[in-house]
Amino acid sequence: MTEVVRFPYGPLQSNMYLMKTEESVYVIDPSVSFDVTDLIADEVTAVIITHGHFDHIYKISEWHEKCPGVPFYMNPKDKPLLEDAVANCAAMVNREWTFDIDTTDIFDLDGKTFTDGGVIRIFETPGHSAGSCCILFEQGEKRVLFSGDTLFAGGLGRTDLVSSSPSDMQKSIEFLKTLPPATEVYPGHGSSTTISAELESNPFFY
Repeated sequence: MTEVVRFPYGPLQSNMYLMKTEESVYVIDPSVSFDVTDLIADEVTAVIITHGHFDHIYKISEWHEKCPGVPFYMNPKDKPLLEDAVANCAAMVNREWTFDIDTTDIFDLDGKTFTDGGVIRIFETPGHSAGSCCILFEQGEKRVLFSGDTLFAGGLGRTDLVSSSPSDMQKSIEFLKTLPPATEVYPGHGSSTTISAELESNPFFY
C-alpha cells in the first residue's frame, strides 16, 4: 500500500481522494479539478464513484475529458442520479447540474488485484442513496476503506434524500461494524478515522 491524498471541495467540503499504489492511481469521487493534482493522464488507472450526488462528481466531465480511455466506475443503481438534478441534489443548491458520462459497473472492480497481491473489494452500502458503495483496498493486514457518505468520523450520511433509506443505512452500518477494527476509513466529508474509533465513539455504532 502506498499513499492516500485528500482534496476537499467547496463549501460542503466533499472529499476527493487519490489512492496511490506502487503501480496505479485510483481517483475516488472526482469533485475537484484535474489541474489541482500533480497527475498526468497516463498515471490514472480508474475513477471510482461512491455515489451519484453532485458534490462528489462535480468535476467528472473534466476528468472524463482529461483522461480518455480511463474507466469510470459506479453502481448502476445510482446512474440515474447523473441525469436528474433533483435526485443528485444539485437542485438543493438551486442548480440544474446533470452529468452525461459513460460509466462501468463498479462491481467489475471487485476482486481486482493491485500492488503485491493487494485486492480491491466493493461493498454495496445503500442508505444515503440506493447505489452507495464503499471501496476497500486490502493488502496483507492493511485495509483502507473509502466510505463515501455512508460513514463519517462520528456520524453517518443523511437518509432523507431521493433514494435514501434509513432501514438500509442501518443494515449498511451493521455490516461496516464487522470490518477489522484497524481498517482506515476515508469518508466523503470530514477527517479520516478507523473502524475501531467509530466502535468506541460513534453513536450510530452502538
